[in-house]
Amino acid sequence: MSQTLFEITDNIRALDKLLEANDGVVDDEIGKQIIEVLVNAEGKFADKADNYATLIKEYEGRATIRMEEADRIAHRAQVDSRAATAMKERLQLAMEMLNVRKMETSRFKLDIQKNGGKAPLIMDDDVMVNLLPDELCSVVRSVDKTAVRELIDAGETLPGFTIGERGESLRIR
Repeated sequence: MSQTLFEITDNIRALDKLLEANDGVVDDEIGKQIIEVLVNAEGKFADKADNYATLIKEYEGRATIRMEEADRIAHRAQVDSRAATAMKERLQLAMEMLNVRKMETSRFKLDIQKNGGKAPLIMDDDVMVNLLPDELCSVVRSVDKTAVRELIDAGETLPGFTIGERGESLRIR
């Protein structure tokens, strides 16, 4: 019966614990058994790992192809959206030139109407924002992580900040 990747890993760990528990003191017979089991398990593990790596590469390749296809379709959607917007603007302009605010065709009702929501606020280019009272301005503060990192790298300590450990990842070549 084929063992799973996790079963093989558990067997290798069990053998490792057995060796630790005996402080490395093992008679010849037990030593041969341990080596035989370990070699078989590692061979199976290598096969499983190879199959896993193959499947991972297949998923990565499929994901790349699907992302490229999604980008292509998204681009086509943007083209269609721009075309629809331009055509809508031209139709509205033609209706306005003919002074037609409403019309009905065999399939659609067309109306030129005011947009909903609040009217737009228009700010002149020469408004001096720094002269406006504080209640009319908003300030957004955010941490400059690059500057904080540089201070910590230079040996300073800042309460609430530490440099973490880099994670690890499996590389398949």
